[in-house]
Amino acid sequence: DASLMSRSLAANVNILLRSVVMTIGIYCFMIQLCWQLALLSALESPITITAEKIYNKYYQKLVSAVKKAIVKSNQVAGESVYNVRAVRSHGAEIMEQRLYNSSLEAIHQFKVHRDSVRAAYLLFMRLFQLSMRVLILWYGHQMIKSGEMTAGNLVSFIMYQMEIGDHVQTLVELHIDLIESLESAEKVFQYMDYKPSVLSGDLAPEELKGHVLFNNVSFAYSSSPDKKVLQNVSFEMKPGTVTALVGVSGGGKTTCVALLKHFYEPQSGEIFLDGRPLKDYDHKYFHQKVAVVSQEPELFACSIQKNITYGHESPSEDVLQMAVKQANISFVQSLEDGFNTDVGERGGHLSTGQKQRIAIARAQIRQPQVLILDEVTSNLDTENEEMIQKGLTCFRSQTRLIVAHRLKTIERADQIIVIDKGEVSEKGTHMELMMKKGIYYKLRERRFNKDSTESTG
Repeated sequence: DASLMSRSLAANVNILLRSVVMTIGIYCFMIQLCWQLALLSALESPITITAEKIYNKYYQKLVSAVKKAIVKSNQVAGESVYNVRAVRSHGAEIMEQRLYNSSLEAIHQFKVHRDSVRAAYLLFMRLFQLSMRVLILWYGHQMIKSGEMTAGNLVSFIMYQMEIGDHVQTLVELHIDLIESLESAEKVFQYMDYKPSVLSGDLAPEELKGHVLFNNVSFAYSSSPDKKVLQNVSFEMKPGTVTALVGVSGGGKTTCVALLKHFYEPQSGEIFLDGRPLKDYDHKYFHQKVAVVSQEPELFACSIQKNITYGHESPSEDVLQMAVKQANISFVQSLEDGFNTDVGERGGHLSTGQKQRIAIARAQIRQPQVLILDEVTSNLDTENEEMIQKGLTCFRSQTRLIVAHRLKTIERADQIIVIDKGEVSEKGTHMELMMKKGIYYKLRERRFNKDSTESTG
């Protein structure tokens, strides 16, 4: 959109100015030759403007429809390439091909409709201009017969009219091109005028304890504003403690993590860090002190070391080695290029477990005061999980929030928060919740026993 808008402005501004100046100058000469014919010629403008307004209103809708169809086609192609393994494993190549062909056919139909409307409009304008010239010839002939005008002046007037007709036609076509870029310009300016809903302050204290407090937090996504994902959620994470979030899928655990990372602002309630709202903290400072490791690690197409140090300015070698040790990235020793090994696009050259350990090292190299682990051990074997857990215990002052389903990880937490249907239904230690025999007990019996059986076998 930005490139289309810039090309339109660069190419058309010069032509626009030249055509406007030429049109005004030639029209002045036409008035001097015969003001009656000039007035008759001027009647062409109101009709042209009226027709153009009707045309532009309809044509702009067609331009917008073509762009939306192109975006949809790109989405189909992008998803097919990104999920190529799923496509191959389900034998859905033909289906994806049909979807893409269908999207291309929709683009073709919209473009044919758009171009047909434009061709019809230009044909109408050509016929109308021809009719005006015939009318002027007839009226000029009558003026010559009455002696009010000479034949030479009529020829000069017609030549001027033909010249001005070319410039007017250029202005009309130029306006059509500007209409096509108007949709792009509107999107560009919308992005430029966009104001983020998540605000940041300038608070950056030298020392951060890591005390987190959810105070009556309620939240709903903008796509479903009437559906509350969280409702009056309140819990406290004291400095240096481990808090586990558990619950059924869709209960609100991931939303709690997103709010703590300050990706969204709650509709009501507040989240405090060391007694201050999250929005008071400086953006870069906050994300250095509050780190997250997700279930699906996000890596970049560069070396392992650059992925670990991503977003961190010149970490020392000691800090780097400590983060590597905590994440148990021992597999690097078997690689020919070591830490300089390229991970490929989205980390495609590594296994899921290896990517997960790099993501943990990237979080730990910041030495955050609050660490969020969102199902990070789900792709690790028992040995690597235990080694990472031991590495994490080195930071006893670090506050940790864990979203996990494995029994051992949950049992060791200082407190367990059970989120059910967007509300805190239970709270306590593993033994306390097991004695209650509530939701946590049922989840443990249904989900955690499977892990116990596998580890025993």
